[in-house]
Amino acid sequence: MEESIKHSIRKNGYPLKSVRLPFKAVYSACKNNETSIGDVLKNLEQEGVLGEVDGDFILFKGTAQKTQTFSADPKPKSPLHAEDFNMENFQKYAQEQMNSMTPEQIEAIRKQAGEMSEEEKQKILQTFAKQFKPGS
Repeated sequence: MEESIKHSIRKNGYPLKSVRLPFKAVYSACKNNETSIGDVLKNLEQEGVLGEVDGDFILFKGTAQKTQTFSADPKPKSPLHAEDFNMENFQKYAQEQMNSMTPEQIEAIRKQAGEMSEEEKQKILQTFAKQFKPGS
């Protein structure tokens, strides 16, 4: 089972991208092979392939998300530092973050941003810029 899952997620871009597999299909395959899905996920975890149940899917986080989520520091530091802040770096950072998201997560953010007023959008950008302002 583990090899089958690894094959499926790799052909879909893992580990460079996060990949989701349908929970029901994986569960059924495990049941047909007389193994528990929990055991399969534990075995994969021992091999460095981390999967977590996310609604009707099992999400295998790509390397971009792993480095942030599983940092040894309990408060991960932003890859943008005050001296590095400018709109170009902000756009690169945002793109990197989006590359590690599922299409559904990206759509939810687009929807939320689309419902914001221009004032709200400006306020968010100003807040972010202040956070990375030199001397703050």
